[in-house]
Amino acid sequence: MTARIRKLPAQVVDRIAAGEVVERPASVVKELVENSLDAGAQRIDLDVREGGRDLISIRDDGIGMGAQDLALAFVSHATSKLAEVGDLEHIASFGFRGEALASIGAVADCRIVSRERGAAAGHEIESRGGTVGEVTAAGAPQGTRIEVRNLFRYVPARRKFLRTAGTEMSHVTATLQKLALANPDVAFSLQRAGRAVFRVSAGEDRRARIARFFGRQLFAQLLPLCASSGAASVEGFVARPEAARATAAHLHFFLNGRPIRDRALSHAARHAYEGLLTRGRHPVVFLFLEIDPSLVDVNVHPAKSEVRFQDGEAVHRLVREAVREALLGDELAPSIVPDEARGGAAGVDGDAASDTYSAGVKDALSEFLRGHAEPPPNESLFRRGAGDAGGAASRIAADDAAARLPAPASGAPPPRAVGRFLQVRDTFLVFEVEDGLAIVDQHALHERIRLEEIKRRVAEGGLEVQPLLVPALVEMPAAEIEALLAESEALERLGVRLARFGETTVAVHALPSMLSRRDPETVVRGLAERVLAGKGAGSRLSLLDDLMHSMACRSAIMAGDVVTEEQAAELMRRADLIDNPQSCAHGRPTSLRVSFKELLRHFKR
Repeated sequence: MTARIRKLPAQVVDRIAAGEVVERPASVVKELVENSLDAGAQRIDLDVREGGRDLISIRDDGIGMGAQDLALAFVSHATSKLAEVGDLEHIASFGFRGEALASIGAVADCRIVSRERGAAAGHEIESRGGTVGEVTAAGAPQGTRIEVRNLFRYVPARRKFLRTAGTEMSHVTATLQKLALANPDVAFSLQRAGRAVFRVSAGEDRRARIARFFGRQLFAQLLPLCASSGAASVEGFVARPEAARATAAHLHFFLNGRPIRDRALSHAARHAYEGLLTRGRHPVVFLFLEIDPSLVDVNVHPAKSEVRFQDGEAVHRLVREAVREALLGDELAPSIVPDEARGGAAGVDGDAASDTYSAGVKDALSEFLRGHAEPPPNESLFRRGAGDAGGAASRIAADDAAARLPAPASGAPPPRAVGRFLQVRDTFLVFEVEDGLAIVDQHALHERIRLEEIKRRVAEGGLEVQPLLVPALVEMPAAEIEALLAESEALERLGVRLARFGETTVAVHALPSMLSRRDPETVVRGLAERVLAGKGAGSRLSLLDDLMHSMACRSAIMAGDVVTEEQAAELMRRADLIDNPQSCAHGRPTSLRVSFKELLRHFKR
């Protein structure tokens, strides 16, 4: 009887293994750069084309490889990092599995050219889909150059899942920047099709690299920290609470020079910010841990981005207390920024201007919403009066409302007269209706109205756009710029026009009219967070829908805005013109009704 279990061919094994090690171009970059670091490189240059789909070329000045080493370069589980089982208990190198080059060579066309330190000549070897050629002599400078072409050529199903070149480039940029932050003694450069993306010199201060990669506005918000306990130490920087972001993408952790992801460390950092951040906001931290390798297990996942600590509780406590001490050692009192200072002055962080708060001073969420309540011209339901102070009573632009709303159906009733009307906590509107009382969340209802208007105008191609006379320059991380530019088509449909203006700067040329009075920096940073948070969550269409929800929320009236009877009537009239006034853009109810029958029964009348 023929055996049903059989040993898989080496090529099949390598391509299966490649699925764990090589997820996307950024995975290849990570593995190759780590090999260069293990080789003692002091300079690493990377060139990427089509986001890494067509070419990833890396050159270093490390110790290089001789002919015998090159002959084993593409062999699975061949490595210079380990020799025996006991070495697994004390892994001090970045690589140790001997899987990376074999996996990459199995799914792409690869070429390695290397000259060993002190050797008179170099050698080269090629692998095409796992078929490895002979080692031949080649002219080469000291060090190693690796070229990876046509990534996933030999697994076409995997190639189909790659995102756009811009999206993949943003992942590559973020990956190399993290490695550059972790290794400040090494010079790094990144080129996109021969054009420079960034270049940093060896010996550069980590804080200077953070400023270069993430912008000087964030740099100005950083607080240094340094602490140790036993065999573990941590140093780095944490950002003041007002620099918090909407996603956890800015929690950066490094262990012994290796970028890692760890839930316990993320929890420790968030716990340290407890009471200093509003719900839904995440801190910005750059923490570099040094721990005896024998106390850490990095052999957890093929990508080596997850680790296990021998004493996780002690590491958690060290990070939590170090971050908390850095925060409480600084002056964290609120700094209220006047309206005129929000409008894009150089060096003013839009997020910081809008997110100023302190726990216990006021309801933090209401304060955050008030900071975003500046209404746009010719689009908002409300327009502040010239004599209003601090966002007090405003008056309605009735002519604007009539012009901007969808045309009412024939015979549609005029705006309701609201004779009996009450605003509670500047948040809820209470009306007397035919069968009882209606309690309306003013922000939720206006947000739903806005969303349906935006969707209709985008579908018709009629969303009003306001070009900026002078483009607004927004400083942000290069990876975020790459992600935004990769979605330029979706952003254009929303009236947002952007262009690159340097390594960490983007120029804003136009915004939708309903956001034209908002600080462009705040708008663009918010969009970047949405784009990054939505990666891998669906198609461009879902991203566009997400951005429309964001725009509706940001352009609606806010909790805390004072409403007049005329404005309340206009809000209710607009509600009559939309298909779904019962829930807001986030699915929350917009109103509550209490019938007179219920009132009579409650009061036993």
